[in-house]
Amino acid sequence: MKKISLLLFAALMLQLTLVSAAFAKDTLFVGEQLAAGQSLQSQNGRFNLVMQTDGNLVLYRDHGIPIWSVKTEKSMHRANTFGFDGQAYLMGIYPFYTGINWSSNNYNWFKRSGQVPSGTNYYGDFLVVQSDGNVVIYNSDNPNNIYPVWASDTSGY
Repeated sequence: MKKISLLLFAALMLQLTLVSAAFAKDTLFVGEQLAAGQSLQSQNGRFNLVMQTDGNLVLYRDHGIPIWSVKTEKSMHRANTFGFDGQAYLMGIYPFYTGINWSSNNYNWFKRSGQVPSGTNYYGDFLVVQSDGNVVIYNSDNPNNIYPVWASDTSGY
C-alpha cells in the first residue's frame, strides 16, 4: 500500500508540474506586480523575465542565459517589486524606504522608435514577454490599433 501511495503521489506531482508549465504567465496588466523571486515566461518557454532577489530585473533565454537587465542589483536600496501601471517599474518597498529604482520611461522609447505618431497615448495596457525574446508594453486604447509604447529591444534570439 505504501508503494502505491508513493507512486500516486509522484504521478500527481508530475501532473501538477506539467500543468504549471502549460499555464505559465507571460503578461502583466495594469496594477499587477511580481515580487522578488517571481517571473513571467514566454509562451514558447524559451524566455523568462525574472524579478531577482538581488533587486535586478533580468530577461533570460534558454534556461539561464541572460540577454537583458535593468542593472539595479547594486542599488543602495534593493528593489523587491516589479510592477506595471502603464509603465514598468522596479520599486523597493520597506518599512524605512519606498522608492522607484528603475522605470521603463515609455515616452523616451516612444520618441526614439518613431513607430507611433506624435500625440498618441504612450501609457501601456499590458506588458508581455514574447516568444521572440522581446519584452513589450502595448497600448490597446483602440482595439483596432494596438501598438508598442516600450520594448526591451531584445527580439531575435
